[in-house]
Amino acid sequence: MFFKKIEEFIHIIHNHDDYKALIIHEGKEIIVTNSEHLFDISPFTYGFYFDEFFINLKKRQVIKLQYFKNNVLIATNLISFLYETNNLYLFNIKKTTLSPFNNLKLFLNYHVRYCKKLGKTETTFSEQKTIASIYSLPRKVYICSFTSLQGKNILFPIDLVIQNNNLIFFSIRKTNTTVKEIIKKKKSTLIYSKFTSKENILKLGKYHSVAFPELSKLGFKTKKSQLFKHPIPEFLDHYIEIENLETLDLYNQTLFIGRVLFEKPPLENYETLANIYFLFKKNIKTHH
Repeated sequence: MFFKKIEEFIHIIHNHDDYKALIIHEGKEIIVTNSEHLFDISPFTYGFYFDEFFINLKKRQVIKLQYFKNNVLIATNLISFLYETNNLYLFNIKKTTLSPFNNLKLFLNYHVRYCKKLGKTETTFSEQKTIASIYSLPRKVYICSFTSLQGKNILFPIDLVIQNNNLIFFSIRKTNTTVKEIIKKKKSTLIYSKFTSKENILKLGKYHSVAFPELSKLGFKTKKSQLFKHPIPEFLDHYIEIENLETLDLYNQTLFIGRVLFEKPPLENYETLANIYFLFKKNIKTHH
């Protein structure tokens, strides 16, 4: 029943095979699947990485971003160009269009949550449409691992990440207590998640804005990364260690641009945890 449980994001097994993201610029289609993501909200800051050739865009020029599943259009965004850095093109999202059916489902969901929270929602309906659009594609979950200047070990999940070969772009909320220290130390570790460990991974989400506990109190053991000796949960073994080259001060988030110095491959292939908006969960795997 639709109203039985009011939810926004579904935790699923990552699968990008049936999905496509493309930019329409001057009549040409540029496929950016796996190389694009949202980096901030209120206002929305979106980016895609593209290094095949320089895309000539004027400031505030509006182009289309579209998402497809099985070659069927599921969402369209009008995006306004801000600037380019390191082949990362950044935009504000101006308008989002969903199918009439999904728009209605979202409208009902939004207003039920609005009533449940007595009108205290963090986003407007228009903003929620944009979030739904971005998460119409499965978005991989990573764990950011870091050791502070005071020797404090910290782990928390993030999913605003683009990786392209040795370059990586990831965004963290400014309210996260580690942001300033990550900027100072210019290094961090991102760990690839595992769907079968989703309960332990999602529990780490509560430590974005509060003091992180001692590792011994997490309920699982950790090991150390190769270069930086950052903590790695014992149930995960695929990670990358990153030199942070540049930071961009957005509105509510800090965007890190880094270079991969070392990658520890997984001992065996496993299914990655991802987030998708509830409107788009039909016919996808949410459990084994």
